[in-house]
Amino acid sequence: MKNQITSVVLFILCLTSVTTVYTRPISIEQIESDINYLASDAMKGRGNFSPEIAIAADYIAQRFKGIGLKAPEQYPDYKQTFKLHLLKSEDVSLKLNETSFTADDLLGFTKNESLTISDQTDTKITTVGLGDDFRAAISSANSAGGNHLILVHPTHKQMFSRYQNFMKSGRPMLDVKADGALIAVLTDITDVKSMSGSITMNISSTIVSNVIGVIPGKSNEQIIFSAHYDHLGALGDDIYNGADDNASGVTAVLGLAQYYATKAQPERTLLFIGFGAEEEGILGSEYYTRTIDADTVVAMINMEMVGTESAFGAGKIWMTGSDRSDLRDLMNQSLDEAQHIEADPYAKFNLFYRSDNASLARLGVPAHSFSSTEIDKIDHYHKPNDDIAVININSLYQSTLLLAKATESLANGAVTPARVEPIAARARGKIY
Repeated sequence: MKNQITSVVLFILCLTSVTTVYTRPISIEQIESDINYLASDAMKGRGNFSPEIAIAADYIAQRFKGIGLKAPEQYPDYKQTFKLHLLKSEDVSLKLNETSFTADDLLGFTKNESLTISDQTDTKITTVGLGDDFRAAISSANSAGGNHLILVHPTHKQMFSRYQNFMKSGRPMLDVKADGALIAVLTDITDVKSMSGSITMNISSTIVSNVIGVIPGKSNEQIIFSAHYDHLGALGDDIYNGADDNASGVTAVLGLAQYYATKAQPERTLLFIGFGAEEEGILGSEYYTRTIDADTVVAMINMEMVGTESAFGAGKIWMTGSDRSDLRDLMNQSLDEAQHIEADPYAKFNLFYRSDNASLARLGVPAHSFSSTEIDKIDHYHKPNDDIAVININSLYQSTLLLAKATESLANGAVTPARVEPIAARARGKIY
């Protein structure tokens, strides 16, 4: 009941704090207000399976409305909703050659609520011996689909335990379409004369939203400004506020929406999107790409962790995947040398693939993330100390202004980045 009361109070505060229609460009006061709200302890880290994620979506939607953005025709409340499923391995049993095993020696996963294997089921048996690669064997089974029994030599106990915890903690998915099952067991048995086993799963579902606001342009070509608004939620007494990751990005999107709402009608249609379920595997933007014609998207400007001062100074930002398109060069044409957008200094971290831009880049869109974080030095990434204390408000404000200036030529149709070679879609397993 306490959580319900808290959620109601937060929702009322959300509505009362964003009813004003703003008519002036980006302000540092509004930047501070937005990030303080989204990263507050009351939001409990905006976990995708928490009540607070819906409150965060309501806040963004009401801010879009207050700024004067249009709701998409098909989403009159600004929200593109989708189902997010969480699958946890709950119970696994197995008997081989009349030998039964305890839970400590078993792991299993399936997209069915329950499933059994036996001598009568079509089950592939794989043996992982002393010098074999357990990770490769389990990955191969996942890629192939179907039913699998993997006999694992006890020397692989450490890696085996990691996979146990992985499957018990839960796998988030957009689609729950059963395609087989996997049971692995720590055992010296290599000759299976008889078998019977079962898996019971805990499958829960929730509704998550991508929040979308529109400034209609003179053409149907689109520029997307985006950031994910979800984070890791709360664990025990620890709240993972996600101030930098990624309340800062959402705050920048709201600032850019405010900026363009005060301008004349742009040549291109501008979409401002808060994606859900990024922390669950970039699933919100993946769902979004299923519903659009990517050929109409000229570019995607995705904000990811822009709340701290970068290695290049306050208000300076860099772009992931700098060598993958000419987008940075075109944006820098609107900037002087002192404030230009830097190339990605952290290529070894593969950050281009680790945010929502990757979903659009897979479709050939020049789509990149823009960040200020010193990813090789920060100590708050995915930790409870990523709270408002790490944020440099002035730097966040200056970075938002920089992006506003850098994107005007895109919005007004003066420049057009070249389409890019679609990157390969990330392979998702058939079982887990």
